[in-house]
Amino acid sequence: MFYITRTGANIMGLDLFHALNFSLTDAWGMRVLQVTTSWPDRHPKRFEGLGCMSGFIHQPMVDSSVRPVIQPLRRIPLALRDAVEEEELRRLAKANVIEPVNASPWVSNLVVARKRGGWTPSLRRPDGRQQSHYPRQVPLAPSSKDLTAFVTHVGVFRYKRMAFGLYSAPSCFQKIMSLILAGIQGVSIYLDDVVVHAPSTALHDACLEQVFQRFRQHNITLNAEKCVFGAEEVEFLGFRLSRAGITLIMSHTEAILSLPDPRSPSQLSSFLGMATYYLRFLPHYSDATAPLRQLLCKDAVWDWTPACQEAVRVIKRQLTSPPTLAHFSLTAPTLVTCDASVVAIGAVLSQVHEGVERLVAFASRALTPAEQKYSVGEREALARLWACEHWHVYLYGRAFTIRTDHQALTALLATQGSGHRPLRLLRWADRLNQYNFKLEFVPGRTNTVADLLPRAVSTTVGLVGGRPDSTEDEDWVQTLYGPLRAVVTQIKLQQASAEDEMFSTLRTYIQDGWPVEVDASLLPTLMTRVLHMAHEGHLGVVKVKQRCRDKKNPTGLIMESFVLEVERIPIADR
Repeated sequence: MFYITRTGANIMGLDLFHALNFSLTDAWGMRVLQVTTSWPDRHPKRFEGLGCMSGFIHQPMVDSSVRPVIQPLRRIPLALRDAVEEEELRRLAKANVIEPVNASPWVSNLVVARKRGGWTPSLRRPDGRQQSHYPRQVPLAPSSKDLTAFVTHVGVFRYKRMAFGLYSAPSCFQKIMSLILAGIQGVSIYLDDVVVHAPSTALHDACLEQVFQRFRQHNITLNAEKCVFGAEEVEFLGFRLSRAGITLIMSHTEAILSLPDPRSPSQLSSFLGMATYYLRFLPHYSDATAPLRQLLCKDAVWDWTPACQEAVRVIKRQLTSPPTLAHFSLTAPTLVTCDASVVAIGAVLSQVHEGVERLVAFASRALTPAEQKYSVGEREALARLWACEHWHVYLYGRAFTIRTDHQALTALLATQGSGHRPLRLLRWADRLNQYNFKLEFVPGRTNTVADLLPRAVSTTVGLVGGRPDSTEDEDWVQTLYGPLRAVVTQIKLQQASAEDEMFSTLRTYIQDGWPVEVDASLLPTLMTRVLHMAHEGHLGVVKVKQRCRDKKNPTGLIMESFVLEVERIPIADR
């Protein structure tokens, strides 16, 4: 016996009462709260029989130009006839789900499939493809019942409730459940799966009680064997949900882990398709599977290389120990970290929960052959743009931070002034204007989260996408002046630097440690070529001088001194 006082601190909580199997009673012997009572005991009628929803009716629409189809009887194996007749047809007729009919303009044949809990007839409907099973609790419109007729060895039957197999059944049932449970906090609905979640037991029970009240109002019943109450974690849509976050169900991933190495393009497509479902848990999926995707290209020769074997091993290893992804919070600071390699781009969506950065989702995609030719800065900018648009539902209308290890990215994505940048960068910057973000530079050596797509790409992969990665300085120059015709090539610049006396001296000073900063844009030994290049395009005198004044030579002399050499150029060469 416990005596409850009006003052003082609580020494026992509701969780402890549940663990000790206690119930509370007041001093007069009346039960106030029975914490051990299960929900089926509180609402027994919600778990009895098969209900019929009130207030809703389903009337599938059929194209009037489609002619009715009568399919012939498909013979059922003798060993299954009694089971189908006794376990399924009579049970459905007794539950007022189906009824016999003499004739119907639409007749489908019966496909028997063994399901958990018994035999289930599977039908193909006139309004679409075959779909999965949904609760037979939504009544059908009288004019639509003939559409569901099916033939068996004991006669023709038709459904009185919305049957599985109807193409319109998923959207209809989802809409009905959303309307019934509208306004209840902490309720997530996907077709016939309903999850009630709350930060505390009291709030959870209050929300669940509202759900049962709505079900009672609309005469909806539940399957007690498939219901789970008061669980700290549940399985939902192939994932395991808990307070800690979202993780994989290992029993589901075992099917992928047990698969042998693909030996044909069809087997490889099946493997990649199964792995793609868990893409949010794989940090560098697109980059890791680059050798595998090459085998699926048109006219590709099947050649299972060690790189392909390693790619499969990497995917299976990541599925063996997947990370636990945090639930997205509307109030926590949001971070987007991106990275790019020669063949793919990737991103991480994370949030700071109670001072700790938690991963929310991974995302990646392969670069097209044209995108693989972009400079490093352009690929990095593309990764930021793609990440923001990929997570548009999370990022739009809220402030967040984009972390980058590419320092030049701030200037590349600036919206003011062209700065001789490619027009695609200006278009990308304009598309990013709809998001409220700030760029935060994090050095690559400390930005471990950003290293999603390893820059050390294998030789086989590197030859597919074009040239290797350049440095940040080279990328800055190529991005700013790439659209313009280069004055000198990199090879000629290296050769002229090696032959030039002044640069040989500077190179010696730099190698010896003398801190000298050199702005090397042009070389004196290349003056003649520079002048010829400057006069190409039939520009006027003013524009030619302006073009030359915009550049400086290594000694800091203004290029206007080179213009004085114009008089020495033959007239035909101007």
